[in-house]
Amino acid sequence: VQPPFYTSLTQAPIRRLTMVVATSLEEPAPLMTAVRDAVRNIDSQMAVDFELVRDIVGATISRQQLGMTLMLNFGVVALLLAAIGIYGVVAYSVSQRRDELATRLALGASPGGVFWLDMKQGMLLSAVATAIGLAAALLSGQVVSSRIYAIRASDPIVLLGATAIVVGITLLATMLPAWRASKLSPARALHPE
Repeated sequence: VQPPFYTSLTQAPIRRLTMVVATSLEEPAPLMTAVRDAVRNIDSQMAVDFELVRDIVGATISRQQLGMTLMLNFGVVALLLAAIGIYGVVAYSVSQRRDELATRLALGASPGGVFWLDMKQGMLLSAVATAIGLAAALLSGQVVSSRIYAIRASDPIVLLGATAIVVGITLLATMLPAWRASKLSPARALHPE
């Protein structure tokens, strides 16, 4: 431990002195001018520089804001890629079953019945994939929470929100191919061109 002792500012001048001034003024410019004038009355050679607390705080959290913005952008891109992938898989599945669906329509199935048949199959796929995803999220959450401080294994709001988003995307991605399948013309679909 260093021994404490008193030193006069005239014996060992401090190169930089920081003072904090609190004010309730909305705009601190008049206060800055008054402080600068008071300091110049004491020593006209002394440089006075002002930093607002909001600027200091903004500078300290700008890196975290950048990281969060990047993570948000990557999340949106991942969500779009997932939506495109789900749509592609469901549309391909329906196109592979085009002859079957046309046969069903030719034998008297209603377009609504064909639509709901495809919707049920898409939602079944969504339910299975969501269950697998939730299990993987809970497992990986356990691993991460054991390694990183202050991380919970499962956050119900996040898990429910992610599940709702994936189910909603699957519902929307399934609707278009199912609607197209319900509008098939059996004569056109069953006759090769």
